Amino acid sequence: MKFEGLILILIHTFNKKYVESLLSHFREAVDGFNLENWDTALSSSGKFVEATLKALYHYTDFEVPPDHKFKVGHVIQTLERTDSSYDRSIRITIPRACRFVYDVASNRGARHDSVDFVPNRMDANVVVPVISWILAEMVRLSKGESSIEKSGRLIIDRITETKHPIFESIDERTYVNYSGLKPKEIAILLLYEKHPGRIRRHDLVSQIKVNNRDASLSGINTALTRIKDKVDVNDDGWMLRRIGIDEAEKLVNSLYNGVF
Repeated sequence: MKFEGLILILIHTFNKKYVESLLSHFREAVDGFNLENWDTALSSSGKFVEATLKALYHYTDFEVPPDHKFKVGHVIQTLERTDSSYDRSIRITIPRACRFVYDVASNRGARHDSVDFVPNRMDANVVVPVISWILAEMVRLSKGESSIEKSGRLIIDRITETKHPIFESIDERTYVNYSGLKPKEIAILLLYEKHPGRIRRHDLVSQIKVNNRDASLSGINTALTRIKDKVDVNDDGWMLRRIGIDEAEKLVNSLYNGVF
């Protein structure tokens, strides 16, 4: 589902300013999850919660306070006391889900400096599906449960489908969880995942072959020759330079950015 398409759906019910903000934070959270950047995934999830609660608060005709006076706990308590004419999801279910996400993001080290805990896969694995559910529920509310058509159900299914990080490591092998990539693209992404570490050339060749079993040795060698201007090479192996990192990030964005 495209970013722009979700905006058009959600602004039927919620204020456009908050819709754009919550979708931006949602995308950042999912991008962070895809790249196994747990800190980004969790901190962006916390910001998504704030934007979502502002959207609900505005929808229920409360005046959204300025950022420095916005208190998540107070907003949730106020929504829970809102007139029962509003949908239960708006008053209770979504706010309680938001509280859970916010508590994890705030108290487990993602939103504040912490020497006791580092955000990790376990937290991201539970938080990202919850914010996905929250977004899907807001889509349902915008379309109307009784009249939601097939396209709406497909959108909700797309948002709530299981998210997987783009990289997966098993023993000494690293997999890029995206099909159809060329050897050059795989090489850039593998080096990006390893950065600032290095990969020896023969190991890089083997890893590319693991990710694309149809790639020929000559094709892999050609791909590596084409990226040599983007890497630093020494006796310890290959490491991406800044221009290589930029290319890897553009590639990741082209694969995932703007699509949920």
